[in-house]
Amino acid sequence: MMQLLREDLVISPKKNSAGCYVLDTSAGKEYEFGMVEQFLIEQFRKPYDLAFVRNTVNSQFELQLTSDNINEFLGLLSEWGLLDSGKNQEQRIQSSTKEDLRTSQPTKNVDEDTPLQRNALHLFNPEKLLDNLLRIFSLFRFVTWLTPLIFAVAVMTILSNWNAFLADLSLANARFGFFGRLLFAALILNFISQIARGLVARHFGLLSPSFSLFFFLGLVPRFNIQIILSDAITRRNRLWLIATSTLVRLWVFAGTSLIWILTRTSGTSLSTIAIEFACVSIIGLLLIANPLWPGEGANFLSTWLEIPDMQQRSRKALWRFIFGQPDLVKRYSRHTSFMILLGLATAILFLGVVGYIIYQLFTYLESHYHGAGVALFLFLSIYISMVMRRGATKKQINPNVVSIKQSQMNTMHRTPQSESKLLHHWGKYLLIFITIGCQFLPYQYETGGNAEVFPSARVSVTADIEGIIEEVYFKGGERVQPGTVLARIADYNQINQLHILDAEIEGKKYEIERYRSTPSVEDIKLAEKKISTARLHAQYSQEKLKKQESLFEKGFISLQAFEDARVAAERDEQLLDEAIASMKALKAQINPFQIKTLKTELEKLQRQASYHREKLRRTNLVTPIGGRIVTTDLQYQRSSYLEAGKKFADIEDTDTVIVRAAIPESDLFEISDKALLTLKLYAYPNRKFEGIVDEIEVIANTADYGRVVYVRGHISNPDGAIKTGLTGYAKIQGNETIVLFAFTRALIRFVTIEIWSWLP
Repeated sequence: MMQLLREDLVISPKKNSAGCYVLDTSAGKEYEFGMVEQFLIEQFRKPYDLAFVRNTVNSQFELQLTSDNINEFLGLLSEWGLLDSGKNQEQRIQSSTKEDLRTSQPTKNVDEDTPLQRNALHLFNPEKLLDNLLRIFSLFRFVTWLTPLIFAVAVMTILSNWNAFLADLSLANARFGFFGRLLFAALILNFISQIARGLVARHFGLLSPSFSLFFFLGLVPRFNIQIILSDAITRRNRLWLIATSTLVRLWVFAGTSLIWILTRTSGTSLSTIAIEFACVSIIGLLLIANPLWPGEGANFLSTWLEIPDMQQRSRKALWRFIFGQPDLVKRYSRHTSFMILLGLATAILFLGVVGYIIYQLFTYLESHYHGAGVALFLFLSIYISMVMRRGATKKQINPNVVSIKQSQMNTMHRTPQSESKLLHHWGKYLLIFITIGCQFLPYQYETGGNAEVFPSARVSVTADIEGIIEEVYFKGGERVQPGTVLARIADYNQINQLHILDAEIEGKKYEIERYRSTPSVEDIKLAEKKISTARLHAQYSQEKLKKQESLFEKGFISLQAFEDARVAAERDEQLLDEAIASMKALKAQINPFQIKTLKTELEKLQRQASYHREKLRRTNLVTPIGGRIVTTDLQYQRSSYLEAGKKFADIEDTDTVIVRAAIPESDLFEISDKALLTLKLYAYPNRKFEGIVDEIEVIANTADYGRVVYVRGHISNPDGAIKTGLTGYAKIQGNETIVLFAFTRALIRFVTIEIWSWLP
């Protein structure tokens, strides 16, 4: 006798895998089936022909099932109580025709676009919320026909402002980043689209008992609303339900594009947020609305063409085209050429998108995190491969084995709570109370940013003079004290010049002394005596001449005697003049200007000697600070020529290092001088280095992720573990607050600044 499935059972297709779940609401149990079993269950919901079912399943799934295999499966369903009783079964058979046997559809199912997530976190029942929202937004269904127009206006707006669009998009990318875009924009768009689908479902009178959160591939958060379809839903309504997500993204793209162009000159971040939503919306449209990509586009095309599981069939058609297919399958296959082309296009698009994502992810991780990024990429690859393999394993069909999972349905037909359930119920409230209480606990807020290490002092030992390096006293890497000689340049030229100048200086000194000692004191005294004697003789001759003149006038002496007296007086006067002139000539030999000139020349020679003596000193390459020689292989520079001004070695003082950290401008008010600084380096992930903030730079700078202010601090490094140029992440201690405020600062800033800036 023909056995039929009970009418009150609820069938829920699996998410991202073949098969279904059967919910027995009366018994509170759930059963899990594979893809072949799902097909058989659909056939058993209404009267069927066993031979027809056997031939159909064998051709569609390339199996060789017998009637005994199908009867064994029916016996298993009967054992679990999933088949109808005899009386109800006879009535259902009598009310159906033979044509209904082959075209029947399930009376109750879950929407294939949003299947029930087995690992999803149920959040709440959204039906009341959706009903209230439906009263508010029900009139918006009449503006749906404006979608092409508003979309065209948005596209023309962007194309006419293409350069500004690219500039603002680059700014949005720097501000949000990959994870910000994923969590902020994509998750919000997913939430809006799911709410919109729920509104459409409620408008058509469909049930939506669960709004849940799940993680795609275990990583990407996604919202999902469960929608239960019924026989009453038409093909047109189903198409509207599938197309809702695409329409939402079209409207979000159009609306945010217009908001961007209207607010980009306002000076606020609203235009940046709008362009980010527009970018994420258009990327989602390219995938979600694409019939070649698994999602709404493929489901829409499948429903519109009335070809169930069209993408899965296209992949099978492509596989059979490449590797061949049995004659039995060829006999029952339809749309072969179309399916092969569709499968080929789907495979090319999938491989291209996945390959591009893998390449971009690997490039980003490797360039930003180097070896750690490669390790993270390998870890993600292994993890995603395991998740996909687990999903593929669930799709494998064994015609002789049925996978069953029984569990109590907590959301349907609840039984009275036992003592353990009561404790669990109050435990949830206690957990909520503890969670709320923890929000008001004191919390030491810390801000941070990417950091780089610099030495506290660094000098380059350079050559002041050119020459051949004769001696090198270090190899490099050693610690030295201030004033240590590292190497010596050949100094024979400087020594030779210094000897010549010293000899010239001595000669000048002797010459100055000779001028100072000429004439002598005795010569001057003798000349003075001669003048004194000549003056006495001249005075005596004048007195005698006067007396002889008086006697001559009286006639007592002769004219000759008078003339002799006059001649003697003139001779003595001349001798006096000669003595005085001789004295002047003797004194004229002492010229003070000549001595001054000699002194100037002596000073010049001394300065030249000091210069060459300094050059001689500078042939020794000396470090002015203590620290470590960071230049290596110095010994190989021996006997090489070093030009003046060229570097010989670098010295760094790393007993104390300087840390320069990029702090976001939004956390600048949290930083103060002398604040505690904690550094973790990528080279030492298990060590923490603590220091003190010394300086906050006076200007802000632009980084890849927005505006930052650089903060400098020092950290003691006695063991030399911290090397110059190492990078890591630094945290700076801020003000003490409570947990709630510490983890909602971004939201508080958004409200107090962004929303405030939007107000007129």
